[in-house]
Amino acid sequence: MRLRELKVLIARRLVGHLPVINICGQPFFVDIRAQQLRSVADYGKYLPFYLMHPDPMTHGRRFLYDPKAIELYAPLDSDFGVPDTLVLVHLPFELMMDPIGVAKMNGYDMDLALKMYPLQKELKAIVTELDTDTTFYFIQLFTAKVSPGGFAGERDCCQKEGRNGKVACCHHCGRQF
Repeated sequence: MRLRELKVLIARRLVGHLPVINICGQPFFVDIRAQQLRSVADYGKYLPFYLMHPDPMTHGRRFLYDPKAIELYAPLDSDFGVPDTLVLVHLPFELMMDPIGVAKMNGYDMDLALKMYPLQKELKAIVTELDTDTTFYFIQLFTAKVSPGGFAGERDCCQKEGRNGKVACCHHCGRQF
């Protein structure tokens, strides 16, 4: 990116323009002050940071997202089964998404924040398609039912035989065989 483009981006951010990140083709404003991502098309739709999970590897955030409904999937709120369209979204570190907003909010030196994490013209989240087993793993992980070694929180009812002698699923875990 050229120096002139960078200066324009910084000037726009300093007067209040929020950075935009693309998630599955949908643009969201990165609002560090409100701790959420807000849909550009519909301000009523937002993805709060407190429902996202910290990613220890990147210091970013990750969450399950339903692109059809344009909403964050919270496993604890969902009693109607798991949507087939869920994807895993990885957001970059907050300083990478909005170094000026984070610096203002936390009292950091803005010049230093911009040197370490320059503004980016286009922000994109990393989106990973999930299969059934991987979706189940992340639902268990995000609801703290998985130990690092595997599925520690499986319930007894998940082990019972269902119809036709196959292991059946209960409404507690959402796992189907």
